[in-house]
Amino acid sequence: KYNRTGINSNAEALPLKDSSVDCVVTFAFLEHPEYPELVLKEIVRILKPGGYVIHADAWFCRWWLRYGLVGFKSFSKMTFN
Repeated sequence: KYNRTGINSNAEALPLKDSSVDCVVTFAFLEHPEYPELVLKEIVRILKPGGYVIHADAWFCRWWLRYGLVGFKSFSKMTFN
């Protein structure tokens, strides 16, 4: 419908060249892979220097419970004020 190419692959082994992507968007995804750290390594590998990652995760998932927000408050220290 939109004349765009789609890619269906394992997020732990993306079929893209190193430093070839300007922006990576994830939405309610990173809490699902068994090894999210491998997915993050792939994102770093394919992202161009100065590229952007837009990440929106589900709030109550194992990613948040395990790590909290990297560079922000941990989940246990978050409040709803």
